Amino acid sequence: MNCLVLSECPVPLPGRPAAEGGGLRAWGLARGLKANASELSVALAYPADGNGLGDALTVDGVTVLTWTPESLQSLVRSFDSVVVSYCAISLTPAVIPALISTQQLVLDCNVPFYVEVSARDSMAVEEEFDQLRDCLPTVTAALQRGDLFLCASDKQKLYYQGVLSAVGRLNPATYRADLLLRVPYGIDVDEPQARSKPIEALTGRPSSTKLLWFGALYPWFDIEALLEAVALLNEQGSDVTLTVVGARNPSSAHPDFLAKFDAFDKLMTIPRYRAHAFSHGWVDFQDRADWYLDADLGVTISKPGLENSLAWRTRLVDMVWGRLPVATNVGDPLGDMLVSRGAAAPLDVDDALSLAAGLKTAIRQGKGASSLRANLEAVRKDLTWIEVTSTLASNILSKTKAPDLSSRFAAAARQSRSARE
Repeated sequence: MNCLVLSECPVPLPGRPAAEGGGLRAWGLARGLKANASELSVALAYPADGNGLGDALTVDGVTVLTWTPESLQSLVRSFDSVVVSYCAISLTPAVIPALISTQQLVLDCNVPFYVEVSARDSMAVEEEFDQLRDCLPTVTAALQRGDLFLCASDKQKLYYQGVLSAVGRLNPATYRADLLLRVPYGIDVDEPQARSKPIEALTGRPSSTKLLWFGALYPWFDIEALLEAVALLNEQGSDVTLTVVGARNPSSAHPDFLAKFDAFDKLMTIPRYRAHAFSHGWVDFQDRADWYLDADLGVTISKPGLENSLAWRTRLVDMVWGRLPVATNVGDPLGDMLVSRGAAAPLDVDDALSLAAGLKTAIRQGKGASSLRANLEAVRKDLTWIEVTSTLASNILSKTKAPDLSSRFAAAARQSRSARE
């Protein structure tokens, strides 16, 4: 058996250290599959952009390749199983028609595409609506060909049962089959190791309590509330700094994202915020442990709503890897799980005073050899890539296929279409 994991984004390889969520997830899936099944030949392909590594190489047992629009279909045809995001618009229009009926297609649904596109608070709703509408046939075509679907949480599983119903994939043939597998974003088994103290160097306040926001400022996050709470804490006599790392995603040119990045830059010119808040650009993947291990508390504040209730926050799970205690306003499945297991502190974000009080409590819980840190250790074992991909590896090795895509159902569907025409 051989399996290909396709990525739309660069992955964190030697010589290519910069990566974002999509590439990191593809890389984690590939390495998790290989670690679970030594007999499975696993390859990962990312886009050739002129800065690739040239010849194929092997890292952690995974063969690393690049793809181009011209080479994609021939590459796909040489594998028994293909793993790709269902909303990878640059990939699926070539991948889906290239597959033959015996090949297994695993669709990664970790990102609820319809919700994320709708949650951007766009300045041009009509344009966003048209773009989503234009993408729907491509996304639907992928969902109608998938054999297995990967979701991140129980909430996502319920959501995708509805999505699959809408495109005809919940039907009498698939009703008893469990095609939705829970495969959230995981963490590496290697230990975080720091080589420097970048927060102390940036802030010049080594004795302060160091809060860390790590990741881009997308429209569904609320950084202004955090800046105000940090200012209040300092005005109340606390010595607290906030460091925001990677606020501006260099790979994102979407106007709504750019507007959010620009809004943060303007906030950072306000004196009472600038006095205690510091920013740093995008950092290389292998350097992130330096920031986690130099912080006292990681903070993420998401706006309430459907996006938050379905998201599996990459930044949160990576902070768990980095052994950084977390404070969050929860509502998302991972945040809820961490709080329920005593591995994260909940925040009340009704107003700045409540948020400041919650941060004060979280800081006290997170410092030293606290229960928050001890509970974080217990959670880490359940979130490793090898753990979260074990069921997927079994389904790939057993060549699981969706029952309604078998030859007899496909023939019946063709006959039905012919009769209607």
